[in-house]
Amino acid sequence: MINKCVTEFVEDALKHASDNYRQPASPLLADAYNKETKQHLRRDYGKKLECADVVFSNLARQMNFMRVLNALYVLEGNENYQKVFVDNYNYYIENYQHENGLFAWGGHRMIDLKTLETTGEMTHELKNDYPAYSLMLSINREKTLKYIEAFWNAHVYKWETLETSRHGDYEKKMGRLWDNEFADPEPFIEVTGLSFANTGSDLIYAACEYYKATGEEKALLWAKRLEHMYYKSRDKETGLGVYQFNQTKARKFSDDFSITTSDYGDRAKRQMGPELGETCLEGNLLLDSKTKTIYCFSTLVLLHEARTLSTFGGFAAELAKTFLDHCREGLESFAKHAYIPETNKFRPLLANGHDLTNFELQRDGYYGKKGNIFKQYSAEGTYFLVFSKTAAMTGSDILWQTAKQIGQALGLGCIGEKNGAEPSLNYESTSDCHFCLFAFLNLYLITKNDKYLNMADIIVKNISTKYRTFINSKSNQQEYISINNILALAITCYEATKLGKLNEIDASIYI
Repeated sequence: MINKCVTEFVEDALKHASDNYRQPASPLLADAYNKETKQHLRRDYGKKLECADVVFSNLARQMNFMRVLNALYVLEGNENYQKVFVDNYNYYIENYQHENGLFAWGGHRMIDLKTLETTGEMTHELKNDYPAYSLMLSINREKTLKYIEAFWNAHVYKWETLETSRHGDYEKKMGRLWDNEFADPEPFIEVTGLSFANTGSDLIYAACEYYKATGEEKALLWAKRLEHMYYKSRDKETGLGVYQFNQTKARKFSDDFSITTSDYGDRAKRQMGPELGETCLEGNLLLDSKTKTIYCFSTLVLLHEARTLSTFGGFAAELAKTFLDHCREGLESFAKHAYIPETNKFRPLLANGHDLTNFELQRDGYYGKKGNIFKQYSAEGTYFLVFSKTAAMTGSDILWQTAKQIGQALGLGCIGEKNGAEPSLNYESTSDCHFCLFAFLNLYLITKNDKYLNMADIIVKNISTKYRTFINSKSNQQEYISINNILALAITCYEATKLGKLNEIDASIYI
């Protein structure tokens, strides 16, 4: 039987997040609703855009929930749950897929559930979203492949230099796509696009999923090229970095450093270059939010694809090994230069290894107000997941030792020696961290040591005790429940693991 807190969460979400603005109702769901009043979360998306008081319905930001619905269908046979996802996706295809293939979703464009009209800016953006392509393909293969093609087409500004951007154009016509030429440029050339790793990882993920669905090796080749742009931009001495592999070309000029739009040039160089020198670029700045993208989410994407691509043989298997090697090398450098075992914290750094701990900003800018100070930040469950999983998949002594230190600092006990030998786990732990739950599921799946699964049991019990409903965010001092809460997905993956059906569901990038 599936964990009760998950089924209660799903039933409540389907009841309170559903379309109650019309009859017959659309299949769409609100992103979040008030814990007490059950009212949908309404947001002012900006008066300039004339879309205040919007009830966001954004399928790209509901993918964890759709994965949970599919998993409950697989594990319990409840066809009503599967129907919700199928109906939502088909409704999007019919009403919100642009003629060039892009959907009205993501960071800038979404649906107002009150009116069923698209709202926001005419800009496509995915950043660490990772849609459930395998499930989408099972519903409508043609339209899903068209979306992935449009995603790459819209976000690659210049294929020859792989100038990419987090912002994609809905009006861009389809070009040569995978048949474009590539010149393999040097890192940090000046361009107009921003090759943020959070969008880059989504592009890599999409191209790999496209290959697995079609066998088109040209798509996989572009995934390799994009990943390699990030890889070869790492600092040659330290192996650290990078958040982006180019720098923004200045098209405007001002002495007012509080102006932080990218058309004034690289924002790190503008704000901190006088103190830190020419290597102080946005791509080389390793602060908490940036390293979480580089060393957690982007790495988890590559680990996920390495595991699945390795079964295809040939070029795909070779790329899987490359992805693993790059993950191991990057995390080993990060552990060496940034991790402080005594405090379980990471140093803020430049990619050249320069320690930015207690660095004080001398002027306003993109990274904060004048006088703000960069602080060390904690190694949380996200890092425990990525270090332990990468260590288990690659056999790295350095990464295993780091994962062991992080786990002990988080009160999880000792994960033991490599390959799952002799763990001494803390079964009295009060951890309710979903990333730690994913970590122990991965350790169990890779090592086959039941003690890791027993630790997953403990974390699930802690989550179930504390979160009968999964509160995700606060707005105006009120608590809201996001239907996309990852806790439900983590517990569902645990249940699927116990039932031996994990390979039958979509666990996103976490397994």
